[in-house]
Amino acid sequence: MSAPAVVRLQAAGPVDIEILVPELERRLNRRGEPPVLITAVDELVYFHAQTWQPILLARVEDALDELIGTASRGGLICT
Repeated sequence: MSAPAVVRLQAAGPVDIEILVPELERRLNRRGEPPVLITAVDELVYFHAQTWQPILLARVEDALDELIGTASRGGLICT
C-alpha cells in the first residue's frame, strides 16, 4: 500500500542542515527505492514520498544513522 507520506525533521541543536540535506538526498534516492523529495526551510526538513508513512520514517532514521550515528541524533527530531 502506498500513499503520499511526509516526515518532518527538526534541528533541536547545532546541526548544519545545509550539509546534511545533500547527504540525505543521496542516501534516500538510491536505485530501486521510491524517490524522496526533500525540502529544507530554516531548521526544518520535510521528506515527501509515495509510500507508507512508517516506511518513510524508518528510511529517514536509517539514513540519519548512517550519516551521523544514533548517539549524535539527539539534536534532531523526526515526526
